[in-house]
Amino acid sequence: MAGQIRLERGLRRLNQELGADFDPISFRIRALWNCAESRIEMHLESTLEHRVRIMAANVDVHFAKCETIHTENSYKFTPETIRSLLEDASFCVD
Repeated sequence: MAGQIRLERGLRRLNQELGADFDPISFRIRALWNCAESRIEMHLESTLEHRVRIMAANVDVHFAKCETIHTENSYKFTPETIRSLLEDASFCVD
C-alpha cells in the first residue's frame, strides 16, 4: 500500500511540474527479481493501453497494456561480492 501511495505522489508531481497527464490509477507497481544482476527492479506497469502527454517536453508517450517503466534498482550483495567490489576498487580487504 505504501508503494502505491508513493507511485501516486510521483505521478502527480510529474503532472504538476511537467504539465503531464499521468493517471495514477492506470499504473501499478511491479517488483521483479533479476538473478543475473542480483537486484530487485522496480517498475511502473501500465494497467491498460493509453497515451500520456508531457507538455514540458512536447512529447506524447503511448503505453501498451502491461508495458513498464523501469524506475529503480535495489542491488543485493553477498560477502563475496562485497569483497570483490572492494578489491576491484583497490581497497585492502583483510
